[in-house]
Formats: sequence, C-alpha cells, structure tokens
Amino acid sequence: MPELSVLLDQAVKMLNRVREEIESNVVSRSKELDARKVSLAAGIFKSVGEMADFLETLKNRLSSAKLGERSTVAVGENTYLTLDGDVFTISKLRPVRRMVSFNSDSSTLVVKSGDSLVEIRPDGITVKTRAGVFKFNPSDLEDYENRFDELRAASKVIQNSISDCVGIIGQKIK
Repeated sequence: MPELSVLLDQAVKMLNRVREEIESNVVSRSKELDARKVSLAAGIFKSVGEMADFLETLKNRLSSAKLGERSTVAVGENTYLTLDGDVFTISKLRPVRRMVSFNSDSSTLVVKSGDSLVEIRPDGITVKTRAGVFKFNPSDLEDYENRFDELRAASKVIQNSISDCVGIIGQKIK
C-alpha cells in the first residue's frame, strides 16, 4: 500500500511526463507551427506544470500527516485529504466543491472545479462540462490542426479549473 508521499510523487512524475511530451512535440516546434497552436499548447503546458508544482508543495506541507491505509484527515478549513489504497483525494467542500484526485493504478489525475471536470492521463486529457465531453492528446499535432476551436475551449476549462483548484485548495491547507 503506497504512502501519500509516494502517490504524490507518482502524480508529479505523470504530470511531468505529459509536460515533456507537449514540450517536445508542440512547444519546441514553435518556429514551424502556427503561433495560435503553440500558444494553446503552451497554456496547457503551463497549467499541467502548475498542478505538478502544487502537488510537490503539498507533499512538503503534508509530510508529517499520518495516514493509515484508509483514512481521512482535515488539512484545513472545509478541506480534507483522503487516502484509500492507491487513490488520494484532496477536497474543498464549501462553498463550491473543488477536488483533486489521483489514482495510481490508472495513472489518472482528476481536477474538479464547479461544473467542470478535467482528467489528465499520460495518453491524453478529457474535459467534461455541461456542454459535453472532449478528449484529446495534448502532444498530438493533428488535434491542434483538426480540432482547434474545441481545443481552445477545452484549454480555457483546463486552465480555469486547475488555477481555481490550486488557488482555493492551496490557501486552505495548513
């Protein structure tokens, strides 16, 4: 049964892998690609990096938290950390539910803010909103070419959801 610090490390490594793929396949090719597409990829790259930095900071802050195999600990005002096997979840319950969860078995990080849900996996990102579901691979140039408008909308949801969760949850953790 992994400890919290091990799960946080796995989440950070997965996010860094996604960032590296975006960097090597899209952002680093800025001279040969359309500036709008590179800017879009750079925004996603920045948001994924922001989440990785947040989880790294969280690991340092919560290094003294003693969690059993399955437990929930209050880590701030209306903010809870739950560890259940290979899954950790950080939730801010009021006034609007915000959540960051990582499942090491499926290497999936979920960020939920309000009505938006973002799933980040090594092979792609899924954005779920009231308007629908959009799946894409942020390191695949064809997605930027063929689905630019949808990707632009999804990028805004990703950036807003991650910034919101990092800002709100981060300030509430002791």
